[in-house]
Amino acid sequence: MGFIINNGILEKYKQEKGVSEITIPDNVTEIGSSAFKGCTALETITLSDSLTEIGERAFKGCKSLKSITLPDSLTKIREKAFYNCTTLESITLTDSLTVIYSEVFKGCTALESITLPDSLTKIGVCAFEGCTALESITLPDSLTKIGVCAFEGCTALASITLPDNLTEISYKAFYGCKSLKSITLPANLTKIKEYAFEETEWLENFPDDFVIVGNHLLIKYKGKQKDIIVPEKVTRISDGAFSGCTALASITLPDSLTEIGEHAFKGCKSLKSITLPDSLTEIGEFAFSDCTSLASITLPDNLTEIGIGAFSGCTALASITLPDSLMKIGYGAFSGCTALKNVILMPFSINIRAFFENDDFEYNEFKRMLDTKE
Repeated sequence: MGFIINNGILEKYKQEKGVSEITIPDNVTEIGSSAFKGCTALETITLSDSLTEIGERAFKGCKSLKSITLPDSLTKIREKAFYNCTTLESITLTDSLTVIYSEVFKGCTALESITLPDSLTKIGVCAFEGCTALESITLPDSLTKIGVCAFEGCTALASITLPDNLTEISYKAFYGCKSLKSITLPANLTKIKEYAFEETEWLENFPDDFVIVGNHLLIKYKGKQKDIIVPEKVTRISDGAFSGCTALASITLPDSLTEIGEHAFKGCKSLKSITLPDSLTEIGEFAFSDCTSLASITLPDNLTEIGIGAFSGCTALASITLPDSLMKIGYGAFSGCTALKNVILMPFSINIRAFFENDDFEYNEFKRMLDTKE
């Protein structure tokens, strides 16, 4: 066999003509990066019982690989390990795995089923992206986070039950899963990032304009009303929930709200009025960016953080009142606010770049605080 092995690491396999099945020697504990990359004739591989790690791109582009049995000793499968193994139909992951790294099974277009271990806590970036034959998957109770684009473009996926311990679903996690009709979401879920369920049948057919999960997490507004009142009990407005709602002119938020997510109202060009509740403690990055009609805003007394670019590009914003409770203002939070001339009650702790590009800003109070600090 054409194995190159050094100190238990299988560094390279030299593909042999006519060989479609191989068995990895028992002394191999690690398969190195790109060791089998592009071995297009391989159909079946038996791994050694002593194997603990499969390296990056180890089997990338093994387009004939149909079957592989992973040993119980395996603890890590690195990035892109089975990327574009287009004939791989099923695989069972071992109980010792805790993380599925980025793009491990991306482009495995024949993958119909996969068994995930109870030890799994995280599914990485684009881990199953483009697995167009994947119809169902059971996620273990141990899972706490689903990464960016993890299941993007899994067009055959029809239903999914998310485990009770899951707290975060990342950006575009299920984007473009066009057959996804049924989703069971856990009550403990605290964050759903932007576009997580865009272009799914579940979101398109959701019966209410407000897509609210667990009675507290607002992940999307589907309506076209100019004046709206967000339902009571909502504690977080998720990333991008109102992004691009260009008709929205005014909005009333509930007293239960504590956080406004990233890009939440980005590009709401008609938004002139918004009342922020006293319960609000955090405004996320670019939350109100490019709200070009927003002329003034009073921030609540319990607010502690304004994220990067939160009000950037709000060209009509002439004045703003900042509370003493504010601990952090991110870079460029008010950049491009060309009409801003007056800021009231600026906090002591502030990023000097928060008002970058505001040539007309009257910074006397800010300068006074800097002088005091010196």
